[in-house]
Amino acid sequence: MDVETAKLQTRKYSLQAKRYFLFVGNLKPHKNLNLLFKSYALLTARHHEAPDLVLVSNMDKQWMPALLELARKLKIESKIHWIKDVDDLNLRALYVAAEALVLPSTEEGFDYLSLKLWLVGPPSFVRIVRHFPKSLG
Repeated sequence: MDVETAKLQTRKYSLQAKRYFLFVGNLKPHKNLNLLFKSYALLTARHHEAPDLVLVSNMDKQWMPALLELARKLKIESKIHWIKDVDDLNLRALYVAAEALVLPSTEEGFDYLSLKLWLVGPPSFVRIVRHFPKSLG
């Protein structure tokens, strides 16, 4: 799937005209979304035209309220798009159309997202961690 086709596919989520960073995963603390939100707030404070932040997740009720509150406190809630229940075709489109994939997780078993990124190939990805997992060598 090319980038233009992917952007058309993301119309369903009102993203076709937007630049965005993409996170895909659950909301558990080891995913390090607090750090992602704080880093993103610093970026948007310095660069007002920074891409939006798209989070594809299960929207776990245990973790969602605290993340929504943090986004509000950091004044980034208007730049965050929460997406749930994405099928494989739309998920691929979201990956391909993204400016970058962010993987702030502090620990993973097998790093499936990095493998998927390698196969699908958005322009780049950003890790906010101390080291790469063993699955990437």
